[in-house]
Amino acid sequence: MIESMIKPFIAPLQKKIAVPLKQSAALPKLAVKKAADACKTILTAKEVTKQSYVPIGHYYVQKKLIVIVALVLLALVYFIWIKPPAFVSRMFGFVPTFHEQTGTPLTYTGKAKVFDQAGWFKYEGELKDGVFQGPGKLYDPKGKLNRQGEFDKGQLTSGEELVPDGTLLYRGDFAEGLYTGTGTLFHPNGKIRYQGEFQAGLPAGKGKAFDEHGKVMYEGGFAGGLYSGDGIEYYSGGAVMYQGQFLAGKYNGTGKLLAESGTVLYEGGFTNGLYSGEGTEYFGTGSAKYKGAFMAGRYSGTGQAYYENGNPKYSGDFVAGVYSGNGEAFSENGQPIYKGRFAGGLYDGLGQQLGKDGKPTYLGFFRQGQPDYTAFLGMTGAKIEELLGKAPETTVVDTPDGTPELLMSYRNYRMAFTVKLSQSDPQTSYIAAVKLTEPDTIEALAASFEERYRKLVKDDPKQTMLAKTSLSVSPDERRIIYIADSYVYRFLYSPAHTLKELEVSGGQKAEKTKH
Repeated sequence: MIESMIKPFIAPLQKKIAVPLKQSAALPKLAVKKAADACKTILTAKEVTKQSYVPIGHYYVQKKLIVIVALVLLALVYFIWIKPPAFVSRMFGFVPTFHEQTGTPLTYTGKAKVFDQAGWFKYEGELKDGVFQGPGKLYDPKGKLNRQGEFDKGQLTSGEELVPDGTLLYRGDFAEGLYTGTGTLFHPNGKIRYQGEFQAGLPAGKGKAFDEHGKVMYEGGFAGGLYSGDGIEYYSGGAVMYQGQFLAGKYNGTGKLLAESGTVLYEGGFTNGLYSGEGTEYFGTGSAKYKGAFMAGRYSGTGQAYYENGNPKYSGDFVAGVYSGNGEAFSENGQPIYKGRFAGGLYDGLGQQLGKDGKPTYLGFFRQGQPDYTAFLGMTGAKIEELLGKAPETTVVDTPDGTPELLMSYRNYRMAFTVKLSQSDPQTSYIAAVKLTEPDTIEALAASFEERYRKLVKDDPKQTMLAKTSLSVSPDERRIIYIADSYVYRFLYSPAHTLKELEVSGGQKAEKTKH
């Protein structure tokens, strides 16, 4: 109903507007057709009349000539500026533009500009049958120059790569779009970062690495962009830091580590950047600090440690950097002072202390660096002789309870052992006490007990970890007794208040053996 009401008004407007628009759209085609017909009429006219000329100043020019010149000019414009052939472009230095299209390969040969299917400027340079060939430039999607150099069959073979701000990133050889061959990488400040061989986009082969100031950091082998093979690493000042073998960027294999002064710090094997295998560590003065086996950067295995003066300090087994196992310790002047077992860097287990003459002053057990006399308790006399040799002196002593005791004396060690004897079963005989007479040893033990006792009492007057008792043995002698860990330590003092003897007895070990 609405359509029937407004149609009488719309119809006249459509005729007045739509028809002229339709006719105007055909005007260019009509004009071209009329021009072509006019040119054809002029060019094919057989009779020459006055109408065949056009007055120009004082001259008449034939219309045919004007048409021919116009057509020639149009042809020149088309073939020079609009769609010039390759030879014309080369002749006049024009650079034609092409757009990549799916299913329509480029076939042009010569210098050109190429846009990708999205309309982004992609390439400027030489083409051969539509393929990048010769000098050219590649651009990123934002129109920034990305790579430039020599192309072969569509691939850049040598040239440069730049970051978007125009800073040079790489210069050298390419293969399949990656750095391959010989080339140079640059820091953002323009200084050389790496110079040498590349493979699949990464440093590989022989090369040099530089810091941002242009100083050599490393020279040697590379693999996958990391130091690999034989090489030399440098301090920032130019001195050699390490010379040897690398793997995956770390010291691996045989090498030499040096201080900046040139002094060798270590020479030997490495694994994952740490000392490993056989090697020698040096003091800053250049003398050997340790020779032997390493594991994960620590002394581990058999080796020898030295004082800075060159004398041996320790020879034997190591675990995690400390003395552990069988070993021998020396004084700073090279004199042997201990031979035996170690644990945690301390004398621990069976060993012997040696005097200045090299002879043993104590042969027995140690615990945490100190002689452990309680370890003898509960042993048989035969076991003692197995450890210390046959006793030079033995004395049978009767006791109030009627159980005989054997006193085994070792004057060379300043020790004696009290053996509880059993006439019915010699196998149940056992060491009940150990007596010491070496002054320095017992004085050191007495001082140690007293210091420990005072500290414990100070912290807790009622403590029971260490008991102390003092009693008179005779008018001229007295004993100070300490009880610790069920062991009894009896120190005997002379009238001049000097220590004469220490007796160690008791303990669970003796009781278990006894029963």
